[in-house]
Amino acid sequence: MPDYRKDLLRSQYPVRQPYADENNFFRANPGVAGYAADDQAVVLNPHSPLSEAGKSSVALNEAARLHMMNRGTIHNFPLTDQQQQFFANTPYGTNPQMAKHTVVARLISGDPSAAPYSDAQRLAAESVLSGLLLDR
Repeated sequence: MPDYRKDLLRSQYPVRQPYADENNFFRANPGVAGYAADDQAVVLNPHSPLSEAGKSSVALNEAARLHMMNRGTIHNFPLTDQQQQFFANTPYGTNPQMAKHTVVARLISGDPSAAPYSDAQRLAAESVLSGLLLDR
C-alpha cells in the first residue's frame, strides 16, 4: 500500500529543471542523480542513467533532505561502522548531521545504498514522515 505521507512530502518540494550551471555540473557528473537546491526545489540530473522509478526515488530522497534541513532536524542516532566508511570520502564525511539526514532520506525513499540501517534510524525516518502530518 502506498504511503500518502511520501506523496505529501513530494508535493512540498517541486522538481525543477536544472539551470545552465547546474546542467553543466550534471553533464560532467552523471553519477550525481540530483540534489536539494537552495531555492527549495529538487533538481534531477537529466544526464543520469537512472530509470524513471529511480529518478522518482531520488526526488523523494531530496525532498526529505529539504524537509529535514528546513525544520532544523537533529538526529541523535549513531552512524553504523559501514555508514561511516561509506561517507568517509564524501562531503558528508566531515558533516555527521548531513550524513544522518542522508541516511534517513535514503530510508524514506527505499534506497539501500547506506544500509544496513539500525532500528534507531528506522524510527527517525518514521518520525520525519509522521511529523509531516503535524506540519499541516
